[in-house]
Amino acid sequence: MGGIAPERHWDRYSDVPRIVLSQAAGSGLFQEVHYGNGGTWDVETTGLHFAELVTPAVHVEAGRRAPSRRVIPSSAIATPGTGLVGGWRGRMIGRHLFVTASDASRILDRDIASGPMTSRGFRREGEAEGAQDVVYRILSTIGHAFRTDGPMDPEFLDHLVCALVLHAGHRPSARAYPVARAARTGPDRRIARSVDLIRSRCGDRLPLIDLAEEAGVSVSYYCQKFREMTGETPHRFILRQRVFLARELLRDGERSIVDVALESGFNDQSHFTSVFKRFTGTTPARARSHRDA
Repeated sequence: MGGIAPERHWDRYSDVPRIVLSQAAGSGLFQEVHYGNGGTWDVETTGLHFAELVTPAVHVEAGRRAPSRRVIPSSAIATPGTGLVGGWRGRMIGRHLFVTASDASRILDRDIASGPMTSRGFRREGEAEGAQDVVYRILSTIGHAFRTDGPMDPEFLDHLVCALVLHAGHRPSARAYPVARAARTGPDRRIARSVDLIRSRCGDRLPLIDLAEEAGVSVSYYCQKFREMTGETPHRFILRQRVFLARELLRDGERSIVDVALESGFNDQSHFTSVFKRFTGTTPARARSHRDA
């Protein structure tokens, strides 16, 4: 996530928005911001910037006459080097995901400047709904989950970041191919080894982009072949292995449930309990008490 400096981004606003939610993932930074009654912005993006407008707003276009336009809840994508000049009237809420150009290039397996990238603005009042709502729904999901359950699981957030970058870079997983440096017979063997690596290191941080790089393939190809091999997405497989590990650790009566959660790779006890119950149908505390009974 090196190079993301959203504080410099917001410094280019005449009325600096208030950041109310913020979470970093391996390849991106998510923020929800609340804007004041009105102001201007003059920003040039240095990375890939996804934005969701949560509330209707009036945006003012740059120019001598500065015509205004009403925009409705929707999403926007700005690619590196995009100049954003304009302003807004009235209070509004936005959600943003910043991805550095280098991280986006790693996810796409190509220089972000070497191929087509989607770039678009917010939807005006009366415009038809489009594919941009894929971005809107993902950012809405992150914001809703954050407000309901607190910070998301970093690996899951990282998977969502990868999905957004692949969407913007026109790289659907169903038609993705391994990168050129991977031999035809090699990638699948390396992904199979990656499955074993996850089993042995499931308590560690396992960013999706690092797993794909270690296997020598693109993120999209990795996800596609991983699901073919295991029947699960990488994220769900990692969670399942962590639950297996946690069940073993729970047999040690010396460890607290918080310690078991952290050693199994979960951020906190609340997230651990939620995932454990989803996979086993019971809570860690009950699982331990049944063992002791």
